[in-house]
Order: sequence, then C-alpha cells, then structure tokens
Amino acid sequence: MANQQAPPVQAAVQQLIYSDVASHFGTLSPIIGRPNVHSIRALENQCISKAVSIANPNAQNMGYAGIFMDRGEYAMSDPNPYVDPPNPGATPNYNVLDETGQILILDATDRAIIKAEHEAALILWSNHDIVHRVIKEAIDKAVPDQYKPSLTIGQRGFGNKSVRDIFVDLYDRYGTVTPDDIKNLTMNLYKEWNPSEPIETFLLNIETQQVFATKAGRPFHTYLLLEAALSAIKNTRQFKEELKEWNKDYPNTTLVQWHQFKSFWIKKYEEYERDRTTMQDGGYHGASNTEDDASSITSLNEAFVSLQTERSQQNLALQALTQQVQALSQLVSQQQASNAQQSVHSVPSNIQFPPAPPTYQQYAQ
Repeated sequence: MANQQAPPVQAAVQQLIYSDVASHFGTLSPIIGRPNVHSIRALENQCISKAVSIANPNAQNMGYAGIFMDRGEYAMSDPNPYVDPPNPGATPNYNVLDETGQILILDATDRAIIKAEHEAALILWSNHDIVHRVIKEAIDKAVPDQYKPSLTIGQRGFGNKSVRDIFVDLYDRYGTVTPDDIKNLTMNLYKEWNPSEPIETFLLNIETQQVFATKAGRPFHTYLLLEAALSAIKNTRQFKEELKEWNKDYPNTTLVQWHQFKSFWIKKYEEYERDRTTMQDGGYHGASNTEDDASSITSLNEAFVSLQTERSQQNLALQALTQQVQALSQLVSQQQASNAQQSVHSVPSNIQFPPAPPTYQQYAQ
C-alpha cells in the first residue's frame, strides 16, 4: 500500500465551529398560532435558505439542506442524493485486509494515509452533526411548545427526533392541504412567464407547486412540470431557437430530469440576457425582438384579413337569405289572396276541413 496519496478533497475539509455556525444560521421567524401547511413550509424554506449557505464539500450545490429536505424535492436541485456521513469512530482502523482476508502489514506511509482519511471522515461527520444540532435548536425555538410532541407529563419537545422527522411530524399533524389548495396547484403550475422576471423565480414557482402537491400526497409527474414550463417559455415568443435546440438535445421529454431542464434553461436565459444587454448598449433597443414582432404583425394581419373575409361571406349569405325570405313572403301573400277568392266562390258546403292539430287544440282551450 506504499506510495499512495490522500484524496485532495479530503485534505480540503475544514472543521466547522458550533458557535460560528449558530451565529451564521441565526434565528427563524416563529410560527404564530396553530401551524398549518403554509406556516410549516415558510419555516422549512427559512431552514433551506440558511442551510444552503453553509459550504459542504459533499453537496456543493445545496450545502446542508439535504439533512432534512424531502428527497424528491432535493432531487429537483441536485441529482446526487444527500447521504448522511457515517461516524467513523474516535480512532483510525489500521486493520486493513487483503483479498484473502489476511491483515496487511502497513508501513508508515500507509498508516499516515489511513489516518488522514479518518480525520477527514471525522470532520465530515462532525460538521454534519453540528449543522443538524443548530437547525434543530432553531426550529425548537420557532415552534410554540403546545404544538410539540409530548415527551413526559408537563414537558413537550422534539426529543431525539431528527430534523427530517420533525418536519414529517409537523406536516402529518398540522399540514392538512385544503381542497382549495389542491385546486390551485395546477392553476399556479401553468402561470405565464414574462422574461423580464428572472427565470430562476419562474422555475421556483413550479418547484413550490410540486412541493405542496407532494405534501398533499399528489405529486406531479416530472413530465407535467416540464410541459408547464415549456408552454410558458414558448408563449413568450422569445426563445424559438433555444426551443429547437432543446427539442434536438432532449427529443423524449419523458426521460428528462428536472435538474437537466433547469440547467439547460438557466444557461439559455443567461445568454438571452447577455445578448439583450449587448443590443441595448449598442443602441439597438428592441432589435432582438424584430423577428418576433414582424411575425406577430404578420399573424395579426392574417387574422384580420381572415376575419374580414369571414364577415364578408356572412354578410353575403345574410343578404341572399333576406332576399329569399322577401320573395317567399310575396309568394305566400299572393297564394293566400288566391285561396281566399276560391273559398268564397267555389268551395262546396259539404267539404269538411280537417281537425286542428293537437297542439293547436291544446292552446285553443
């Protein structure tokens, strides 16, 4: 085992100090009154925001939010599942076995590598534990005592529950999703988007609807999230080429993961903003929209011509129908006059007219 080197990522692990983490995390806005799905989510959002801001070499995108976040929600931001680091124990394990199960004889270099790996693993576990304790204590202060589980007579608290289990319990007990909440989920999912609003804000709205749908036990399929987002992007009429590129790179949307979608469109939006800023700085305000504007005008003109044609055809049909009605009216008048003369001079007295129709008799009575 000689001549091995300790992994560089382990050498870069830094020990967190509890007081520093607690100071950085700060306090949470407390839940006022009886908890509900919205106040619990607001508390969870605060924890996510603060936990993400604490650097974690094992989850660079999401910090320590994976400690308590719903795994499905977490996967929307980071495809790599968060794994709680194991406690490596107080001392290194130098009993390394070979393929036959025999204990290897280690030299000084081997032992130094094992020691360095153990120290790095111990720091990872310790950092995880420190952040977890800080978050749990902050939640304990933010949730009124009467809404905490009963530990013993006259004492309430979260006991030895993990932060993840605390949120699960809060949602189970107080996070009932109302029918109105469920009704609004899909409506909010399909909100339109104006590119003047950062795309991150637009995507966050979709993720928020998925979170509430998950809490309600009715999570949306990823395909539906993508469909809603792509529909809003298409309706802006600003990303025609980007949509072509998306369809080329991802022809089967049912196989696309949300994090892939986010990564692609955040990058495209950054390019869009950069190009738009460049055009404005060069004095070409709105020039990037010329093609879309021309297309819009053409479409409007075509629609207007089509409407005029349709109305013209309707007017002609109405005129023809009016003429037919007038001609028929004249014919009926002439026929009635002729019938009247015949009835006076030539109708025999023994002719019996047929009875009135039943409907007529009914109204005549």
